[in-house]
Amino acid sequence: QERQMHIQHRKKACRKIGGECIRRGRSCPPNLPIETSSGRPFCKKRRRCCYAERIPVTTPQSTTVPSIFKDCYVTSSGTSYWMYKEERWVTWNGAKDKCANKGLILATPPLISGQAIALWWDVLFACGADSNAWLAARGNGTQYVTQPDGTAISNTSPLWAAGQGGTEVSTDDCMWMYGHKSGLTEQPHSPYWSGSCTYRYGFPLCQERIPVITPQSTTVPSIFTDCYVISSGTSYWMYKEDRWVTWNEARLKCIKEGLILATPPLISGQAIALWWDVLFACGADSNAWLAARGDGMQFVTQPDGTAISNTSPLWWAGQPGNEVSTDDCMWMYGHKKGLTEQPHSPYWSGSCTYRYGFPLCQKP
Repeated sequence: QERQMHIQHRKKACRKIGGECIRRGRSCPPNLPIETSSGRPFCKKRRRCCYAERIPVTTPQSTTVPSIFKDCYVTSSGTSYWMYKEERWVTWNGAKDKCANKGLILATPPLISGQAIALWWDVLFACGADSNAWLAARGNGTQYVTQPDGTAISNTSPLWAAGQGGTEVSTDDCMWMYGHKSGLTEQPHSPYWSGSCTYRYGFPLCQERIPVITPQSTTVPSIFTDCYVISSGTSYWMYKEDRWVTWNEARLKCIKEGLILATPPLISGQAIALWWDVLFACGADSNAWLAARGDGMQFVTQPDGTAISNTSPLWWAGQPGNEVSTDDCMWMYGHKKGLTEQPHSPYWSGSCTYRYGFPLCQKP
């Protein structure tokens, strides 16, 4: 019965994004050109989901989140999540019961900064504005603890929004994730809020009975095959058949596939979300070439020419240095140690002619 419910969730996830379940080996319909057998969502065994992309990449000048008030599905850092929105906001217990009725559990709040930010952005772009999400953490009288495992969450964690967590935590206080677009720019590294469990603060955010990555377990699967991921509402493809390639080879590979080299997000939260989503979908050593190149003074995105400051916190320590030449290109770090060493700084630079990474592509 649980397996059948799981299959129905998959089929529903496909339909919710305008998709169609088809048998493996068959081509997608002309109006649904995108398909994936390795990524998600998919329908069930021996089937896959064809669906059309509709949401453009977000730029620093455009942080609009679609207002979609219906159930939604998202994969973030390798874990599947469902948000049920048919009843508008509910209490924490109401959210917990809803997940149980669906054969799922209330989502455990990620406690690694990058993973938490990735989940925040992925949910907000998949589920729309006003998507406050109840999470499986509750006060014990002194601090918040995750349920059912009881992992403590520090009251001073930077993941709390300003003024949240607090010094007085009662057993009637519960945790939720902020669901408004103002959070994208105001406090982009702090998704978590707290409040009375009996108030109707948010929707149920549910997950499968699969543990999320914890601070003690940051293993990334080593998958050396082509992969697909949706991050902050945009679809990305990584082609890995040739191992690492040069920047120009990566650019040409994307063009050959009818795509373009991925534009590096310049909003912190969106960049971190893309980093984590790609790393967990595509595996270790997934360095990714991006569409940005030096102009002699700084890096600029291609083809639009948006400047990227040499002192941006998105650069890994020591990158890109004081001297930026026209032969320098940008790539996104693809090793698991980045998850803990510098979780807010995914971007690196180096010679365009070196074989630093794989092509990361997106739609034009």
